[in-house]
Amino acid sequence: MWRRAAMILEPVTALDEAASIVFLATQIACLDDEASPEVRAALIEHFVSLQNLPDSEAEAFAVLVRTAGPSFLAAAESVHTSNSHFPNADWLHYALLNHRDHPPVWAEISTAVRRWLAFYSLAPERMMFKSHGRDSDAEVSEERGKRQDVIDKKAAFLTEVEKKYINDNLIKTDRWRIETLHRLAFYLLAGKPLEGFAEDLVRWSISDALGPALHAPDKEFRQLVRFNRVDWKATQAALLKGIRVFEGNNSSTVGKWAIVEILRATGAVDDAKKAEDLAEWLTRDREKFEGWSRIEDYCAVDPCDPGTKKPENVDETASQYRAIDASKLATHMGQGSEDHFFNMARTGVTRFHPDDAVVPHRGLADDLLKRTGFAQRQAALTLLEHSAALTEQQARDILKAGQASEAKLDKDNRDDRDEWLTAQYCVYTAIAHLTADEQLEAIAGIEGNTVLLSILDALLPASKGTTESVLERVLQSADSDKQSSVLAAIRYSSPELSPRSLSIIGEMFNSSDAGVRAQALGAAAASGDNTLLKMVVTNGWDARPLRTGEQTFERWYGSSAILEAAKVGLIPLDEALDRMDLHHYGFAAQALGPSAAKEIAKRVEAALINAIGYTQSPDLPEMATSVPDAASSGPPMISLSDPPPSQDIADQLDRLGETNEKFQARQDRLARSFESFTKDLTAADARLVLSDLTLGGMKALVEADERAGKRWIGMLGNATDAQLRHVHHVATQVAVSLPAEDSA
Repeated sequence: MWRRAAMILEPVTALDEAASIVFLATQIACLDDEASPEVRAALIEHFVSLQNLPDSEAEAFAVLVRTAGPSFLAAAESVHTSNSHFPNADWLHYALLNHRDHPPVWAEISTAVRRWLAFYSLAPERMMFKSHGRDSDAEVSEERGKRQDVIDKKAAFLTEVEKKYINDNLIKTDRWRIETLHRLAFYLLAGKPLEGFAEDLVRWSISDALGPALHAPDKEFRQLVRFNRVDWKATQAALLKGIRVFEGNNSSTVGKWAIVEILRATGAVDDAKKAEDLAEWLTRDREKFEGWSRIEDYCAVDPCDPGTKKPENVDETASQYRAIDASKLATHMGQGSEDHFFNMARTGVTRFHPDDAVVPHRGLADDLLKRTGFAQRQAALTLLEHSAALTEQQARDILKAGQASEAKLDKDNRDDRDEWLTAQYCVYTAIAHLTADEQLEAIAGIEGNTVLLSILDALLPASKGTTESVLERVLQSADSDKQSSVLAAIRYSSPELSPRSLSIIGEMFNSSDAGVRAQALGAAAASGDNTLLKMVVTNGWDARPLRTGEQTFERWYGSSAILEAAKVGLIPLDEALDRMDLHHYGFAAQALGPSAAKEIAKRVEAALINAIGYTQSPDLPEMATSVPDAASSGPPMISLSDPPPSQDIADQLDRLGETNEKFQARQDRLARSFESFTKDLTAADARLVLSDLTLGGMKALVEADERAGKRWIGMLGNATDAQLRHVHHVATQVAVSLPAEDSA
């Protein structure tokens, strides 16, 4: 019937309507007790073969596995052993995986997985690179003959033990594309106890050794066993017991390669050693190819093994290492011969000749101070990993070089950007050599306009007295760059604050510089100090005048401070919500309890109505953002990206040969487009489009007012595609947060 229906539909909608009709028939069959499993399986298989399946029906399809598990598994077996392409085979995977914890479904999956892992095939096509339609018949025939010869030889040398095992435990199949079925089996087993499946996993290892495939899921197999956090020890013991039958003369190369696969998979050190010894023996007649690495030439033993003794060749290596010309290190983006030797020989020399090992590193530190431009940047970047090798004097000299640079982080000046980055690397390299008080003094001495977050992350809390004196000094300097840097350092390191320090930070709430205000508010929020939080409240800070897309850090830190004040009762809830950015409503719902969450839900509903009503679609770039975190040191940043060039070769070559000016022009277009978008959002009061209440925040809102959640899902369900486009993240969070009975 569905075929006749599809034939009379308009061409544009035929595929979508056909999918709807087949899905309806599948639902009826899966819910009808009188429908045969074969009919159900056929409909399921046909459904996932269709194009344009609606994503909105994925969960409705998945839940059918609870009433038709065997049919879903039969369809999965057919789909994953077929030569045909099934564009939506992942729907089967999703259904089985999402409902495998339902006891009847898991019992059915367990039975199917045991059967699947016993499948094996001797088809030579499993290891062939060439295929009909792409290569000539002669080439295909030639490779097929070679593969068949390998298989025949394996079969000829099977021992009686192996033959009996294969006959008793494996199932030969003519449907030779079974590797995707095996991969599905491993996915379904992941996270479950594996001891009871140990014999089945051994069966798969024999199947794989007997009839290997180019795309066999060997990596998935190792990950399954190695990262088993449920019953790893018991599974390891069961696997080792399962392969004993193939030990010694009981097996040919087939059984022995199966042993190697199992031993490699367990992740145990002793098993890995046995696996590599056996693999080395199995490949003893194969030609060995030396890699490009020369580490063994520099140190003949493993320097990371505490049991190894000094080899003879490391003495000469150490002598050469000490003599490295530091001026030739880290001068290019790639690596020269000196760089390769510097990196490859380091571990062995460090283990057996530590005094020689530090010489070239300290030489590079001295040379860095003589360099300029790109070469200096590369040296500074290289030294970051080895800053512990520097003398205290070298660290202080490099610190001074970094502090002295007046280069600013400026998107319009590439040369200054590189110089600024070099200066930051210098400070970062030296900062760990300083005491906590010296670190804060060092931050205050930086002439640039921004400090790398990595540097701030490395800071220790300075003493109360030093913190106060540094704050006093930067306050009197009226240098907004130094003020914001010191405040950021205090926010990250959380030192103890004196009354005068608290007062200075409070004064900076009124700074004319947005960066200083943001960092002062961040310091208040991070400190949790009631005095500072009360200053934020009485000072009247408010997120509302700050437009979406601008002063991101001030909106984030100010809202965090207001939320902290609300937690300790320094500001009424309504006033806190008035002054807080919408982005923080999810955090507030989680932090302030169900009663507050119910009030917040009313505001979220108003914001949702406005966001659904916003349907303008400017020419937007692709936007991506990380999930916001209340404990994070900063707001989630939005990244913008241009669409890739068209398939036209001229467009692609133009992009490859793009000048810095053209690249910058593209970036400017992205920025202007985003700025226009945020202005529109502000004017329409549709800030929820760019606000993420987080899944945790949405769950707190729905738990506090379930009826509100049901209203929201109704509003979103009735929205047009154009309306839903901008709030799909909200729709997903609401749907997930509603109780299970509302999942449809």
